[in-house]
Amino acid sequence: MDRTAAREANAAMIEKLSGAPDEPIPEGGFALRVVRTRGRRSGDVHATPLGLLRHAGALHLVSPVAGRDWVQNLLADPWCEIVTGDGTTTYSATTPSGTEAVATIAAYLSAVQVPWALAAFPVDADADESEIAAHLDEMATLRLDLR
Repeated sequence: MDRTAAREANAAMIEKLSGAPDEPIPEGGFALRVVRTRGRRSGDVHATPLGLLRHAGALHLVSPVAGRDWVQNLLADPWCEIVTGDGTTTYSATTPSGTEAVATIAAYLSAVQVPWALAAFPVDADADESEIAAHLDEMATLRLDLR
């Protein structure tokens, strides 16, 4: 998919998700939401459709690639918002410790059932904790705490 097609697909997904009700995400569950972050260079607010995981009682964002813009934006400024048809909730993103990060990524890999999303990870969906830990620096996970 070229860059223009990807932007169009993201815009359509953002519109759809922004109008959807904020259904609760059960423990161990996964759901798509619109996440707004502040650009680390521009300061502009950017909306991105992302998968949220509820793990160990908290919401988490997980990326198969640590260098993605939304990850880097949250590392530079932990402010973010989750947008649904029911409103907007503000969070602060924090990077969990190695053990918590590994467990969160394992839970995410178990929750996600989308083959193309799983294929983006440097580990298989059934990777054990030692395999995930060996690739932890290539991936990112952020816990979202209410502000």
